[in-house]
Amino acid sequence: MKNRFLYAFLSAFLFGLSTPLSKIMLSEVPPVLLGGMLYLGSGAGLAAVSFFGGKKKRFDVADLKWLILSIICGGIIAPVVLLFGLNHTYSGTSSLLLNFEAVATTVIAVLFFKEKANKRIFASLFLITVACIVLTVNFSEKIAFNSWSLLIVLACLMWGMDNNFSKKMSENDPVTIVMIKGISAGTVNVILSVIFEKPIVQLNYIAFSAVIGFFCYGVSIVLFILSLRRIGTSRTSMVFSSAPFFGAVVSFIIFRTWPDTIFVLAFSILAIGILVLQKSDFQK
Repeated sequence: MKNRFLYAFLSAFLFGLSTPLSKIMLSEVPPVLLGGMLYLGSGAGLAAVSFFGGKKKRFDVADLKWLILSIICGGIIAPVVLLFGLNHTYSGTSSLLLNFEAVATTVIAVLFFKEKANKRIFASLFLITVACIVLTVNFSEKIAFNSWSLLIVLACLMWGMDNNFSKKMSENDPVTIVMIKGISAGTVNVILSVIFEKPIVQLNYIAFSAVIGFFCYGVSIVLFILSLRRIGTSRTSMVFSSAPFFGAVVSFIIFRTWPDTIFVLAFSILAIGILVLQKSDFQK
């Protein structure tokens, strides 16, 4: 693995870790509240890091518009519409559509933000997307598209825009960016949970959710932004697509299961896609 891809892989690993940990927490914490605490945990934790970490680079006011758009698209609209979409869509369909985020990110980067991409990058995007589909879709379940499915596509589109907005302000201090995004998005989600879920949850589960949020969301997104600086939006988003595989590996350990043939096949396709992505740096 090339060093220049390290931040992206570490970001994907931490975010992938959130899947099995969140699955455990969902037995005690309602989904919208859990999402809110994950975001708040990331924001509050990074606020502490920022406070005790000494002098930080000042945020460029000229990039404030990108931060606001990032919060609205990726922190507020995307999670809310995703929850409504998931609630009315078959899980097989949902898993299939969620792989659209990497595609949306790359297409937006190339078409609207003029990021350079070559044939190898698009070949890698195709392979990684296929790998994620093979891993995450349960083909034994019904796959059907309806109007609610469009909300999942919209969520992926919002996250694709969020990723590109993050690239535009990536030269700023990433801790400050993620801190503001986490606190803002987390507050909105917690308010939505109080209104619609009316949760009654023990404080220790709330605290643990926040800790997961700090590492799996906060630190992960900081690394994601650092990777945006280093290798660009399309490459970062494609490497980040490997997060489900890291989540699956951790799940094997936590739940004491063994990888099946589908996982081995998907992982093999992913490995080829990542190799093609790395080779793309030599084809301009």
